[in-house]
Amino acid sequence: MASVDEIQLDEAIGPATDADLALPIEAVQLLRSIERAFGQSFALLECSNGKVLRKALDGLQVDLYTRIPTCEQVAERGIPEILDEVSPLLMLAVPLPSASPGSMTVAVATFLTERIESESEIAAAAAAFGVAPGEAFRWAQARSVWPPKAIQEVSTAVCEKTSLQQSTATMKRQLADISSHLLMTFEEITLLHRLTEHLLISESVTDICEMSVNWLNDVIPSKSVAIWFSSFEHLQSQHAQGGDSKPVLISHGECPSNGMRSSNLLSGWARALRQSRLCSTAA
Repeated sequence: MASVDEIQLDEAIGPATDADLALPIEAVQLLRSIERAFGQSFALLECSNGKVLRKALDGLQVDLYTRIPTCEQVAERGIPEILDEVSPLLMLAVPLPSASPGSMTVAVATFLTERIESESEIAAAAAAFGVAPGEAFRWAQARSVWPPKAIQEVSTAVCEKTSLQQSTATMKRQLADISSHLLMTFEEITLLHRLTEHLLISESVTDICEMSVNWLNDVIPSKSVAIWFSSFEHLQSQHAQGGDSKPVLISHGECPSNGMRSSNLLSGWARALRQSRLCSTAA
């Protein structure tokens, strides 16, 4: 869903409404781009239930209900189309990206395609669009003229440009994720390489563990890294250190546990892990 900060306001198209905020950000971006391109507000129609989510600001209040089936077809095809044209009026529908399966939202607006001087010149078009001739004439006096071909070309170009921008933004996010993953992988490989080198020359396990927790702290985003040994009795004598039977806690950073607390904590984790494995095996 879009936020107020993500929706730029414009006097010609009005402030953000609740209907705007309920749309996915991709739909809002396309809607605002198309409104800025034409300099006028669009109505929002949800084809799945026939509900008008938002009326066009200072727009001609035409009959949209009878055009729901045509709007559904426009939404399915996914490209801007002219819904109806009776000179000097034209109705354009622009499909918007949906937030959920089954949702089909289109932006609809009425355009003036040629300048008129009297109410009689727009009477037939007003009847076809379901509005009073006087209302249509007053609306037309404040409208800019848009030729039908220009309306189709501009709407198509805006949709293609917005789609390209959104695809580029998505690719940038994916590239950033890949770069972050590669960096983490490189750090892990570097750590393994450094450990392997010291495995060949180190004289004791504790030396390796002390280096490991220091290096791991650079890779793992945590306040503390620790290694707990209950004893070294299972190791060969050349790798062990004095006091083989005593537990050892090797840590780096702010380690909240002492040796006894670490022993109790790890014993609890070990029991929980064994129980989990037994349950999985039984299932």
